[in-house]
Amino acid sequence: MKLLSTQLKIVLKNYHRLVDSLEPHEQSLLEENLRQLKRHMQTGTQRLPWTSTNHDKFITVISELISKLDSTINQIKKNSQDIHVFLDEIRQCNLFREPPPNPDGSLVYCKEYFEFVESRRRQDAIELQKKYKLIGPLIAKVEGLVFNTNTSQSPKMKAYYAYWERQIFSALSDLVMENIKSLRDALQNGSKPLFQVDTLLVVPTVAMQPNQNEIIKLFSQSMRDCVEV
Repeated sequence: MKLLSTQLKIVLKNYHRLVDSLEPHEQSLLEENLRQLKRHMQTGTQRLPWTSTNHDKFITVISELISKLDSTINQIKKNSQDIHVFLDEIRQCNLFREPPPNPDGSLVYCKEYFEFVESRRRQDAIELQKKYKLIGPLIAKVEGLVFNTNTSQSPKMKAYYAYWERQIFSALSDLVMENIKSLRDALQNGSKPLFQVDTLLVVPTVAMQPNQNEIIKLFSQSMRDCVEV
């Protein structure tokens, strides 16, 4: 009986370890798997002749079921890690990349600055789209793993879909907000100019080309493009 007690404790420990490792959206995803596992475990509470053979069979069956579920969970979590890597790359993308200085060390002119920023942003947007498109197949892979289907719209995965929709929205929101914040900080940092402008002496004043209002419009348009990326 002591050996049986030890084996049962190990089985229960492994079971609780699996359950405790699951996030709410993963528990919802594996609801049926967990229910089936509990159903098999509950056979051990029935008043049956507990012979040595029955002991071994019960422990073996439950251990195999837990091992199978453990493998499934590991694959699900590996997929989740891959998705989070893509989301972090999206979140950390710089949409206001500054152009390198001229060969003589001087800053580029205003027009060149914004042309460079927009050009790099278009390139980065293409890369972001590629990363975004990699997420769907990873989620579909989970559907195949758990339900052996490939519909990408399984009702059983509603909570799982909703979770990743929130994560994607959060990553895109962080992308925009952090880039706008970085631009604001750069503009408020008067010790680091971003580009140079032409100045013209128009007595009795000095005029900039482009002028201040035109520069503000360029920044405003660039920020709108950032939001719409």
